[in-house]
Amino acid sequence: MAHGDSKQLFITLVGGGNSTHCLAPLAAAQGHKVAILTRRPADWNDTVGVSHNDTWLRILLAAI
Repeated sequence: MAHGDSKQLFITLVGGGNSTHCLAPLAAAQGHKVAILTRRPADWNDTVGVSHNDTWLRILLAAI
């Protein structure tokens, strides 16, 4: 997605590994709809969040 483009995507993540825990809330925070497909849905909440204090991540998200 180009900088400044406000097109909303529907992102489906397959599996519940470490990258899913990070990518799902970051994509949702950018306004995208996110679905997680996992064989263990009971291990997940309806809402997934992430918090960070990394300067490089703030810079990366600001560029999106």
